[in-house]
Amino acid sequence: MTELALNQEVAEYLRLAVETTLRDTFNFSVKFEQWSLDKRALALDASVACAVAMTEDNCDRGTLILALSRPAVMKILQTYGIKDTENAAVVNDAVEEITNMVYGMVKTALNRRGCRFVMALPQVLPPTSGGRYADAEKMIMPFTADDHRCRAVIAVHA
Repeated sequence: MTELALNQEVAEYLRLAVETTLRDTFNFSVKFEQWSLDKRALALDASVACAVAMTEDNCDRGTLILALSRPAVMKILQTYGIKDTENAAVVNDAVEEITNMVYGMVKTALNRRGCRFVMALPQVLPPTSGGRYADAEKMIMPFTADDHRCRAVIAVHA
């Protein structure tokens, strides 16, 4: 297995995947803040967050999390002709699909450098689930998508 180091190279893969997905697919203006490493619990209460397991050789190596503000999700749904909705299934499906797109690009980039990550199905996280990542080292990449506060995270499991 190749080391999954949370470094500038991985940050660039994550940044490019988020930017490409949101800019090219949904016409968002995406601006990134400086990423950081953290071991504290994630606060997910103000966003719709989705996680996908980063599995290599049947070993859970980490988790990619995409946390989008609800207004950002509503704008994405508008590109599909869906107006403001309270239907959680529709909102969750949109965030799962976007997370899948981002993870697919990150996975491809990491696999080109020797990793063997496999595709996995993203799942929406309940707002109170951020604590489960408290002990994991996390790369946290805050960004805005059309001025809506969002975050991309990669948590590495020991």
